[in-house]
Amino acid sequence: MTKTKILTAVLMLFIGVMGTACTQLEITSTGPVKQPVEVIEIKHESYDLKQMFSGRISADSTEALSFMSSGKIAEINVKVGDSVKKGALLARLDNQAQSSGVSGSAAQIKAAEESAAKARLSLEHLEKTLEDMKALYESGAISKAELDGAELQVSVTRSDLKAAEAQIQAARAGYSLNSTYLRDTKLYAPRSGIVFEVFYETGEVISAGYPVLMLEGQAMTAVFGMSAAQILEDDFEREVEVIYNGAVFTAPITKISKLPDDVTQTYEVEVTLPAGSYLIGSTVEIYVLQGEVRAVKLPIDIVLSGENDFVYVVEEGKAVKKNVEIITVQDNQLYVEGLEDGDRVIVKGMKLVKPLDDVEIISALR
Repeated sequence: MTKTKILTAVLMLFIGVMGTACTQLEITSTGPVKQPVEVIEIKHESYDLKQMFSGRISADSTEALSFMSSGKIAEINVKVGDSVKKGALLARLDNQAQSSGVSGSAAQIKAAEESAAKARLSLEHLEKTLEDMKALYESGAISKAELDGAELQVSVTRSDLKAAEAQIQAARAGYSLNSTYLRDTKLYAPRSGIVFEVFYETGEVISAGYPVLMLEGQAMTAVFGMSAAQILEDDFEREVEVIYNGAVFTAPITKISKLPDDVTQTYEVEVTLPAGSYLIGSTVEIYVLQGEVRAVKLPIDIVLSGENDFVYVVEEGKAVKKNVEIITVQDNQLYVEGLEDGDRVIVKGMKLVKPLDDVEIISALR
């Protein structure tokens, strides 16, 4: 009887295991889960290529102008009521000492460069001679003392060259400093305007920071900075789009600085604004047209980053990774290359898939 009970228990256990196995087989036999996604069918189009810059509205008010250094006024080139252009020389201090300093530094640079050139030529000759003498020494044609003498000459000449190069650097630093002192003796118009008042006369002594004259602006402008590469490429239109306080209008570029800003190393670009009411010192958005581009426009958040920028497209029910090249960014839209017309790009659910995952399109836009 006991044996019968044991056999019955074993049989029941076997049937349970088989049932579980059948259930598991039944579960794993179901198809793969498909990730629901939304796609957009893309095509290449032509777009205006614009770049946005942040500009600042310049003050159109009376401005006091002063020298950066003290001295005796040598000349004042304007009188009350004169109209001046930006960059015009308005006044100058007696700058003989500063001019002499610049000339002296320039002479020092020239002398140091000549010394360095001579030392460099001498060193080249001595190094060649030393190589020849090493060969002669190895063949027993000259003594060790003669070889040592040649090596000493090379070492001394190298030291002379280093000293001359150090003199060049010191002279250049002096030239830069003296040039700054010389520039500080000249007063230029920071913008176009009309001379409103003149406080000093030629021959008077003035301290740094004291107003020499007052300049009244003529027109409102917006200024922004462009890099040297952008200026040199010169592929931008001279008519720009300006957005200020919700208003959109066009305005011409009227001035591009020839010298970069000391801090940002960008070149100041000036846009003359149409008549209107502007808040001095406020910012504006300036869009510079840089031609036309043929590309695919995509929302900025659907392009993913890895070793390369990429998107997912749906091909035969699977998520396929495609690398793209970003041409530019405008208004939170990416303009890219690397896709083909008709590609179905995943715009929702792309962060939940991996390459070759099965997907189901639940919405498609064109």
